[in-house]
Amino acid sequence: MLGMIVILQLFLLHQCEAVVDLLTDLKMPWGIALDLTEGRMYWAEDGTKMIRSATLDGDDLRDVIVKAEVQEAPRDVAIDPINQKIYWTARCCGIRRADLNGTNEEVVAKGEFASGVAVLDEQVYWADWMRGQILRHNVKTGREDVIVTGLASPVDVALDSHQIFWSDVGVGRVQRASLEGDDVQFLNMSWLVMNTYGMAVDSDLGKLYMADYVKTGKFTGKSTDYSGRIRRANLDGTGAEDLVSERGMSMPYGVAEDAERN
Repeated sequence: MLGMIVILQLFLLHQCEAVVDLLTDLKMPWGIALDLTEGRMYWAEDGTKMIRSATLDGDDLRDVIVKAEVQEAPRDVAIDPINQKIYWTARCCGIRRADLNGTNEEVVAKGEFASGVAVLDEQVYWADWMRGQILRHNVKTGREDVIVTGLASPVDVALDSHQIFWSDVGVGRVQRASLEGDDVQFLNMSWLVMNTYGMAVDSDLGKLYMADYVKTGKFTGKSTDYSGRIRRANLDGTGAEDLVSERGMSMPYGVAEDAERN
């Protein structure tokens, strides 16, 4: 499933009902975040070097952040709904943020290898895939801390109110820790996560959603080399299950969850 944003519709019992294409013909979408207050979704589009936005039904498409240089292309995105800010990682330049309409852009933190971003109150969290670290930056005080070290290649992060989750593709696993970086744990999953580039937490239900893909066989350079899936598990990794694993979905990069629509 190339260049698409899709919506997964769920029953009240949270089983997969249908997959609906919302937007097609996008240029390498990467990362997705929801602003449920305004009813909009935001995503980075690597092929156009932009962050774009639409309603949750896929209407009213807007270009929010537009970059001219490849090294400034946005990647992962996160929404701060309280302060009406969008955060993103840039290839060259760490973490940036702007108003939801794209104005008042500023650098939050520098970091050449930033990957994945999540926001909770005044704290911004991200991974450094090269140095194997999880970092935190307070946007009010400017204090920056490395809270987890010694990882292989972490590429994405997700939060609930008291813990942080990350995907470490260097070891093919998802891990978690407290928001201070203590009590690091491998999740007790009954399957091997190969390439998880997208996570979202449903704190009310105690569920972790993951966008993941695996290699199907011999490398040919085509999208059919990979098989994508959206998976869900309890926050300790138990009860893992496939929600979506349909033909043509090759490499999903990003997942977001709307509890009200579930």
